[in-house]
Amino acid sequence: MAADPWTQPHTLPNLTPKEGILDAINRITWGLDLHDRALFKSAFSTQGTPKLHFPFRQLDLSGRDEISTKFFNGVKYHETDHQISNVRISYEAGRKEARVWAMGQNQHHNKGEALKTRVEGRMTGARYVFDVVEDSDEVWRVMEWWVEITWEGGDPSVVGKVE
Repeated sequence: MAADPWTQPHTLPNLTPKEGILDAINRITWGLDLHDRALFKSAFSTQGTPKLHFPFRQLDLSGRDEISTKFFNGVKYHETDHQISNVRISYEAGRKEARVWAMGQNQHHNKGEALKTRVEGRMTGARYVFDVVEDSDEVWRVMEWWVEITWEGGDPSVVGKVE
């Protein structure tokens, strides 16, 4: 086991296809919240060019490097907690692609302020769609990701810091 209990492997053994599909989504959120760029990046396909569509932030990004750079240029200023729920997976046995729908509640605080009880952070609700593929190494990864922010609350300046 790793010395740091929060260090996570980029792949998990013996997953069913649906577990592997969900694990791709979980690597995104864990990667962001742990500030683990490699874990985050491992969630995106190495075959072809992954894409991210995030109209609320006026972002259309292409490629693992561009997506991870943009997210980590923002998250480095924050402590975050991204929670995924209401997951639905459309997958047919033997296929190498799937579609996932999910909802999320996301908390953002400026670095060093998350545990201060009188400091307001930023909360968002979101809907997500992921097109996921099984790469040649038999690991499921995101090929395309759509983000729709459905509500916001708290201090808008918290998520304003993005390079």
